[in-house]
Amino acid sequence: MLALKEYKGLQTDRGILVHGPPDEIATVRWIYHEYVKAGRTELQIARSLNAKGVVTGLNRP
Repeated sequence: MLALKEYKGLQTDRGILVHGPPDEIATVRWIYHEYVKAGRTELQIARSLNAKGVVTGLNRP
């Protein structure tokens, strides 16, 4: 697993994608639903996430 700000050694090296933590998967699915199915704007979604206290991997809203 690559850590934050860690990169593959060579451009030709291969990587394997894996699912993230369950809470992050749920958040991504919620964002997708709100944007595609509910028709909410990016700003509306961002405000909802901020109101819920969801933070990024860098611990920012």
